[in-house]
Parts: sequence; C-alpha cells; structure tokens
Amino acid sequence: MGTVDQLQNNNLSNSGARPVKPGAFKRVIFTMLAIVIGLALIEGLASLGLFVYDIFTKRELPLAERRYTQHDARLGWASIPGTFVNDMYGPGRDLTINKQGFRATQEFSTEVPTGKTRIICTGDSFTLGYGVGDDESFGEQLSRIIPNYQVVNMGQGGYGLDQSFLWYERDGVNIEHDLHLVCLGWLQFDRMFYDEFMGYGKPTLKLEGGKIVVNDVPVPRRAYYVPWITQNAELFHSSRTVEFISRLAGALSMRDKTASPIEEIFNVSIAALEAMRSADRQRGSRLVVAWLPTKEEYTPSQFEGIRLNVLSELHNRGFDVIDLVDVFRRQPLPLLDSLFIGPDDVAAIYPRSVGHYTAQGNRFVAKELSAELQKILRRIRKPE
Repeated sequence: MGTVDQLQNNNLSNSGARPVKPGAFKRVIFTMLAIVIGLALIEGLASLGLFVYDIFTKRELPLAERRYTQHDARLGWASIPGTFVNDMYGPGRDLTINKQGFRATQEFSTEVPTGKTRIICTGDSFTLGYGVGDDESFGEQLSRIIPNYQVVNMGQGGYGLDQSFLWYERDGVNIEHDLHLVCLGWLQFDRMFYDEFMGYGKPTLKLEGGKIVVNDVPVPRRAYYVPWITQNAELFHSSRTVEFISRLAGALSMRDKTASPIEEIFNVSIAALEAMRSADRQRGSRLVVAWLPTKEEYTPSQFEGIRLNVLSELHNRGFDVIDLVDVFRRQPLPLLDSLFIGPDDVAAIYPRSVGHYTAQGNRFVAKELSAELQKILRRIRKPE
C-alpha cells in the first residue's frame, strides 16, 4: 500500500497538478451564475428600454371608429346616433351618423317614399365609406347616378358578416326596402373566426341543429375601460415578458384545439345569408350579394378561394350575385392607385384607411353596381 501511495504522490508532483479544493469549485459556479443573471438583467433592461421607447414613438392613433362608435352588448360596437365629426378623414370629409345610427345626413321613414327605390346596404368599412366624406361613399353616389334610388348605409368599420347579419336582424329588417345589397369581401369572412377585432370584443355565430346560435354575448365592455391600452396592444406584445406568457398560454391552449373551423365558418356564413334572404322575401324585398374587391385581388391571390367558393355556393342556391372582381381586373394597372387610399392620402392619419376606396374608387364601384342592379330590377319587375 505504501508503494502505491508513493507512486500516486510522485505522479501528482511530476504533473504539477494540485487537488481542487471544494471552495474553489463553488466560486466558479457562483461566478457563472452571476454572469448569467447579469446578462439576463441587461437583456431585461434593454427590452424594457425598447418597450418604453416604442410607447412614446410608435403609439397608434385611436381607431377611427372610436370617434363615432360606442360599446354595444349585441354587436360589439355601433355608431352613436346623432354624431357629426367635422373633417373626419381630412378637410371637407365629414362623417355624419343620423339618429337611427346609420351613416346619413337624413333620417329614413319606415315606408319607402313614393317614387323611390330604397336599397339597404350592409357591410363593413368599405360600405361605410371609410376615408371619404358623407357624399362620397358608393351608396351616396349610387343615389346620384340613379336619382330615384334611396340608399340606407348600414356599413360599419371592422364588421364581419356575423355582425352585419345581427345588425340587419335588429335594426334593418323593419325598415321597408326594395333591395337589400349585402356587400361582401374576404375580410368579413376572416373576422368571423375571432371573438374580437383589434382588441374589441365581438359576437360569433355557430350552427347548432341547423339553427344559427349567437355566442360571446353580451359582448364584454372591458376594452373600453382603458382604450389607450387596447389600441396599443401590439406594443405590449413586444415586451419579452408578455411574449413569453402569450406563447406559454398559446402552447397550453393548443392542447384543447381540434379541427380547423373553416368549414363551420363557411356553413354559418351561408346560413346567415339564407336567413337574411328569407326575411327579405317575407317583406317583399330582394337580397343581392355584391363582392367588393380589395387592392390585393387585382391579381389572383390567397383570397381567391374564399370568393370562388362562397359565390359558387350562392349561385347554386339561386342568389342574385354581383362579382366586381373581373371588371376590376380589366382596368389598366396605372388606374389602380387612384381607386385606393395610399399612405400619402390625408386620410392615412388613420393607418387602417390605407387600402380603402378613394372617392374615385367609390364612384367606380357605384357605377358598376348601378348597371348590375338595374338589370336585376328590370328582371324582377318584368310582367309575368
């Protein structure tokens, strides 16, 4: 044994190595931990600094809709009756909400005025006339192209087809009209997947036993308590802490998710259109579906499938359908920019206005719609 110990001591002395003391090992571990914690603190402070910087430099303007809408427990949000916003979208581009909650400078009687053909237009911000003045929306321009038309504008910013359906069911169906123009676009179907829009709660529709059921009502008011936080929600998501919590919550929620609801959204959308057509027929009016193109649809895109599937199904069901995409695509490319609001337009003070129709774009839509609507009216009024 002595010989073995002697050999080991000789090897240690020859190699120059010394036994590591336990205290030295602990100091190495604590030093490494201190470095990691220090780096984490620096990362955290840097993230906080960038977050504070973004708060002061990248704050979003309030959504345009906040200037004339209020919380609605059934619809999510709705226009405030009797509201007037001077120069809403720039000099001379006023926005007027009549006492019935529609964008109009007049009130509408329950009965259709003698000698008039009344058209109710339901839809989203493209129908409302986001970015243009009261007299520049395509609905108002329709009534100038065909003087005997009286158009009731039931467009609302951010609405999905679900909200348009519920608003018409509540406030539109009891106003007599000859035509109900349901203005659609791919955005209205996309919004139906969610129970909120830009942080503001909204209702959703489901089919149960073949019947439409409204979910997520009454719509919570919480987004209106601190609107500054709601409108700047994207900035808060830039925080690493919020991002971590969101990802964790998302990972946990994925465990409970099943198949994609695309087919369900498609079915409930068709059911909503059928319900509106049935209500119109009972009151002696005619429902017409119009597809309003966005700038992205000038060439076939990922939105093509939505339009083709929906309109094909409606054709098969005997709906009157006006598809403006083809005529839109036949226009020369240089004309495109004049039809849509760009980042240099005065209305671009609201970032969401970019991509909506300009006054010229609304005239283009009104002109094409008037020609198609006259064909439909001639056909349905033709003596048997």
